[in-house]
Amino acid sequence: MSRNMIDHVRELGDILWKQKASPCPQTFKLIPPQPHLQQIEKDKFLNSTILTAEPILPGYRCVKIEYENCYYFAVSHAIQENTHPLFENFDLATFNEDLTDGFFLLLFKPLSLKIKEDISPILLENEVWGILDDKLYSGHDLDKLKKIFDSVVLTKVYSQSKLAEKSPSEFGKIFLSYDRNLYSLPFHDLTITLFRDLLYEEYPYFIQHNIFQSLTATHFQHSFIDLYKCIEYLYSLPHALSLKQVINFTGKASELADYCRKKLNWKRKEEYSLQLLINMAKQNIVESINFDKTSLIFGCTPEQEDFCEKFSRQLYKIRNSFVHQIDQSDQISLSDDEYNSVIHTLLVIIQQLFVSLKTEI
Repeated sequence: MSRNMIDHVRELGDILWKQKASPCPQTFKLIPPQPHLQQIEKDKFLNSTILTAEPILPGYRCVKIEYENCYYFAVSHAIQENTHPLFENFDLATFNEDLTDGFFLLLFKPLSLKIKEDISPILLENEVWGILDDKLYSGHDLDKLKKIFDSVVLTKVYSQSKLAEKSPSEFGKIFLSYDRNLYSLPFHDLTITLFRDLLYEEYPYFIQHNIFQSLTATHFQHSFIDLYKCIEYLYSLPHALSLKQVINFTGKASELADYCRKKLNWKRKEEYSLQLLINMAKQNIVESINFDKTSLIFGCTPEQEDFCEKFSRQLYKIRNSFVHQIDQSDQISLSDDEYNSVIHTLLVIIQQLFVSLKTEI
């Protein structure tokens, strides 16, 4: 792909002068890198391949590039630290790579970088706009300009690493799941760990999106609904699996369910579908959930013969309480600890169901 460094420098200048409500002067330029680095930075700029750029959250974007048989993930607005817990679990990756001139000029556009909100016009006048009037002006120092823009964390990932297979959206969500500044809700540590475990998995895009939305939600009800939608996605599969066995269908159950919905106007019975899914995940629910805390919420224990029916009925009731405008007397009110237990329970159910149904989705 042909790209011109001069054009990128001009566009960088346009961003800097936009806040002054005037066009970037033609005299704006950058101080070149040290002679021994000039060819290296030019090579990074010209020969890197931008694979994809994807939004993660408002103001947060992730870009994936390929350069010299390695992948690089750049995350905007990310906290710049010396270490990151993510890379304790993955080798063949280098966290917080130096965002050198070539990479910065390549990435500021796809990352949609903006001037930091706390940068004052006085600072811009003194360090950006005004220095053009200096008779000794030889260009702007790009290292100083970088500090004016949104922060960027660059990670180098070797092609043999499992992270190399991730899309920018997947990598960005995993990476940002360790930023506790993005959590509005008081999740327990065990619940946060389970959130991250699910983000590592190879789920469909919208499932991973819902999980991350749940983690970063501002209200427990919203967190619950985002996770519950992951279960709703699977409603038709138990019925489709039964039909698949009867007619000896060789494709995936999801394909059969999709056909039945579109061609036969097949309607799912939500509460009964949920009960069937809970039955499929029962063993994992029993092994992974502390029923000393949840039995009062769900009104049942695993020893009861009708456990799946009662459990799914109460879970569906909680869902309806959050989704529909119902009488105040029917509203379900939960404490923070109870919400944590319910959210943790949903995560366990999702984890088990997507393992059990992996080949049918």
